[in-house]
Amino acid sequence: MLKKTLIAPLLVVLVSTLAVGFQQGALWEKFNSPEGKFNILMPAKPALEVRDVDSSLGKLTLYLYSTSNSSGYFLASYGDYPVGPKDANQAESVLDGVRDGIQQGSKSEIVSEKKILLDSYPGREITTRKADQGVVVVFKWRVYLVGRRLYQLAVGTLEKDSESPEIMKFLTSFDLNK
Repeated sequence: MLKKTLIAPLLVVLVSTLAVGFQQGALWEKFNSPEGKFNILMPAKPALEVRDVDSSLGKLTLYLYSTSNSSGYFLASYGDYPVGPKDANQAESVLDGVRDGIQQGSKSEIVSEKKILLDSYPGREITTRKADQGVVVVFKWRVYLVGRRLYQLAVGTLEKDSESPEIMKFLTSFDLNK
């Protein structure tokens, strides 16, 4: 009798603990790209896609790592331009071109943009918004130019999820392998 009395509450505690654990979501994992020379936290193991893109500086092969969860779609990518920018002004022109490509490619409006740095490398933080059939999607981007290498981080979410802490967790976890 005492055994049954102890087992029932123990099962309730165990089931409650599991339920809370599932509500909190899976643990994020650190993704390391030795080839891309970066690390980032992702909600799940990403899939790799390789895509060639034409740019004003020449052909660029992009390596895109993506995954998703209930908060949104997460993407980290890198690619090397044939040549690096000659100076800071040219680096800013490249970042302007990336911003314009993001806007045109996603057919969205720019909501905000600011200059940022990764270590001493120039970058941009860009937020765009797109309404499609009554659904509003928000994209948050961080792009960095490290020599001739372009890094892009992006999160696409429904507007209701656009302030999720997971977005900043992803964007701020990016760092270069030294």
